[in-house]
Amino acid sequence: MRNMIAAAALLLSAPFAANAATIDGVHYNTTTNPQNIAGARAIIANAVAPTATFEAMALEFTNQSAGNTLDTWLGTNGTVTGGTAEAVASAVFVFSGLVSLQAGINTFGVQSDDGFELLIDGNRVADFDKNRGFNQTPTTGDFDAGNGGVFAFELLFWDGPGGATGLRTPLKGNVLGMNAVVGTAPVPLPAGLPLLAAGLGGLAVLRRRTRS
Repeated sequence: MRNMIAAAALLLSAPFAANAATIDGVHYNTTTNPQNIAGARAIIANAVAPTATFEAMALEFTNQSAGNTLDTWLGTNGTVTGGTAEAVASAVFVFSGLVSLQAGINTFGVQSDDGFELLIDGNRVADFDKNRGFNQTPTTGDFDAGNGGVFAFELLFWDGPGGATGLRTPLKGNVLGMNAVVGTAPVPLPAGLPLLAAGLGGLAVLRRRTRS
């Protein structure tokens, strides 16, 4: 009995578990070359499955030839986990994960070649709804995190045919992923565990009273 109560108390006092800080990514190869967000979303909606899946440590990918394969473009910052290493050109990407934000206004900046759409908790924070070169001024957007906490994010990004491509997403000067991304959602405790602990505690008290 004493061991069961101690185990329950330990579980209740332990922090929620969180996975390592990685960003999930999917890649859709296309021959239609989207020119805007709606076109990129349509490609995803019409696809049977992603061309490739990958994981990234941060949203910072150098401006390099769009003819490179996905694994070359990711470099040491990411790893292809499924599918083939398709070319970066003529492709649509979706990055997703959880980000820990400070209380109040959090400012994001996105530098991209070509366009993008950044969503935080389902809210559009920033976007560039057409094609552009990587070296243009980053597009910024603000998100009010209230008292702070962990929020879901999604970054839609596409690259047109040929040329070069790159992507960089700073959060208050830090690249999104280096310090802010917390990975997948915390693992919640079983719903009945607090009741189990309370019941075991009650039995222990009753047992002591019976002995006395």
